Amino acid sequence: MPGRGSGAPPRQTGAGRAVQALAWLILALMLARAVTLWAADPLLGYANNWDQVRATEVFGLKPRDSGQAIHASTPEQPWRFYIQAAPMGPPIYPSSDLLVKAVQVAAMKAFSGPDGVMDIKVAGATLLIVWLAGALWVFGRLLARPAAALGFALWCCVIADPIHLLFLNTLYAEFSAFMAATLLVSVLWLWLEQRLATRATLLAGALLTLFLALNRNQWAYLGLALLPVALALAWVGRQGGGAPSRRATLGWTLLAAVVCAVPVMVFQRPAGDLMKLITSANRVNTVLHMLLPASQDPPAMLRAMKLPESCLAMSGKHWWAAPAAEFEANCPPIMRLPLTRIARALVAEPQVMVPIVKNIAVRYRGFVQSNLGQVEGQSLASISDSDNRARASFNDVIMRLSPGWAQALIWLSIVGPFVLAVALLAVGRGNARRWAVVFAAQGLLFNYGLFSAIFGDGYVDVERHTNLCFSFGALLPMLLLTGAGSRLLEGRPRAE
Repeated sequence: MPGRGSGAPPRQTGAGRAVQALAWLILALMLARAVTLWAADPLLGYANNWDQVRATEVFGLKPRDSGQAIHASTPEQPWRFYIQAAPMGPPIYPSSDLLVKAVQVAAMKAFSGPDGVMDIKVAGATLLIVWLAGALWVFGRLLARPAAALGFALWCCVIADPIHLLFLNTLYAEFSAFMAATLLVSVLWLWLEQRLATRATLLAGALLTLFLALNRNQWAYLGLALLPVALALAWVGRQGGGAPSRRATLGWTLLAAVVCAVPVMVFQRPAGDLMKLITSANRVNTVLHMLLPASQDPPAMLRAMKLPESCLAMSGKHWWAAPAAEFEANCPPIMRLPLTRIARALVAEPQVMVPIVKNIAVRYRGFVQSNLGQVEGQSLASISDSDNRARASFNDVIMRLSPGWAQALIWLSIVGPFVLAVALLAVGRGNARRWAVVFAAQGLLFNYGLFSAIFGDGYVDVERHTNLCFSFGALLPMLLLTGAGSRLLEGRPRAE
């Protein structure tokens, strides 16, 4: 079958039609689950820690009923109604999410009341509609492959979870990142099932990767991480199709350079006080709070990072555990430590990952932040306290895992996709290379989401920083289900 998504779909058997019907049912459940959480009264969402201020301050918004200043955090509860409290302006955190927020704020203003009060649910509705429309479009393209449609519907139903949807009725950047990540996985899935041309997959994947890489500094190096997958995808997709022209090669090279280089330049450029503050907090949390306590030889690790041994006095402390002046006095270079030095320390002591993963499995294995209120009008209330099962989250299941099982699951998610990719490359028959590319992409996405979080800000807010790992990790069993189902329904793997 051609790799350009133009082949005629196979005729469906009775079993295939039954699988399609089941896929439709699961997709309807996903739709109901997402809409129910969005529409809940009282409102469900995350309270505003300091990170949401990056958006509200730019657009001059503040909660109508909060007595706090416009730039203050309100971690006790989420707020539904907002007012224009100041003109738009700096400090501006550079992010592709600001484009999304501009659309959301415009929608809020368009539907505001005569007193100018804006409803955050309007902002959430704009993103929910786009996300659901994208999922339905992809699902429709996959229906010709019933097993793939079922796997995709199950994946969407799993990820339509409070782990992600608690960001919907907020002005955090996380939901737009979740949307981009979902669509990025979707185009890869369409390419795997030969429902999208290789060229379209590369172009859409590049644009989505660029958006995600510019969402915040955690994702800045995503393009570089996914570049090997893009090259492999292009090679597999063009097998037997002839060599690309010089013009096409130059165009793809320039696009890859933009995707890889521009986000790094945006977030690593000389910046104002906001970016300097974020960088300082990130380095303190990564090195002093996470790496040094996990190291078997902390002085050697400090030497690898070219930090003075006086930094040992601050070992185990995060940014909010001491005044900034104390970090400046005991460990001044930490405030502007290059990421390359952290990488050098990891190369010198890779076994430091073992206690770090163990600590995450014991203390941080969930994806919902319990330190922030999640229910409107209730101080520090959690959706897990509710008897409404429509609000039930997979996070509750994850939190009930024993630390041993949680740790095993993390390591399986770290190495499992690459083992599958290598095994499929060794088979080398039929569609195996396409599957190998997609498993490798899934593994890179999960690993990037995990390691960019913990080596970007340590254990601080690790539930929020790693929340896309839930989507990427849940993808693995759904891909395996798709592959097994395809073999059962079609009897053999499709030829290239």
